Amino acid sequence: MLRPFHVLRFAQRLMRRCLRMLHLAIESKLPYMGDIDQYGQFGEMGQAAKNAILTPALCRAARGFLDWTQTDLADRSGVSRSTIRDYEGSRHDLHRATEAQLRLAFEEGGVAFVHMEGGHFGVCPRAVQTRQ
Repeated sequence: MLRPFHVLRFAQRLMRRCLRMLHLAIESKLPYMGDIDQYGQFGEMGQAAKNAILTPALCRAARGFLDWTQTDLADRSGVSRSTIRDYEGSRHDLHRATEAQLRLAFEEGGVAFVHMEGGHFGVCPRAVQTRQ
């Protein structure tokens, strides 16, 4: 059974280790929040670089292709119309989940997103599979 003295002693040791690690991180100018990936590489924690397919212009183009209003897109995707309006007006970026909801609605509506030269994306009609 641990006695209060042992718990206090353990907490003190743990605090010293944490302070030592923080001091080393500051001294070596490492980022405060860090992570070591599966390859042993040190990097900053957070979301990875965002590879956005849906840009504000592409969102407007896909809506125009399907002849949808912002309200139509909001109803089909479950994203608020104000979020769509602000994104298409380049007032703010989208979260990944929101972008996925919009892309899914477009794809279910019959649009395909195609990769083009230069790392850009475009829209075209999705190929319809015929049953044989």
